[in-house]
Amino acid sequence: MFKTVRLGKEGQIVAAVISTPSGSVEYTIFHIAEKRMELNCDLGDVFFHWRFNQMGEEVSLRWTELDVQETDDFGSSELLGER
Repeated sequence: MFKTVRLGKEGQIVAAVISTPSGSVEYTIFHIAEKRMELNCDLGDVFFHWRFNQMGEEVSLRWTELDVQETDDFGSSELLGER
């Protein structure tokens, strides 16, 4: 699938090729990243001021094993009603 997207105030054109089936995890991840990029272009500096750059899956890719374990532990304890 080929898609051309118009982004930002200047109307930059970005083209992307996706070869994964609609509804797959990769397809969804691509579209989330695409919308994040559009939001960044539309908001400009506000994107960083509101700390959108510190949210989402892209940030989790920089997590250490300890960060992942702490998050898993917190989620498990929430499910058990320990917090």
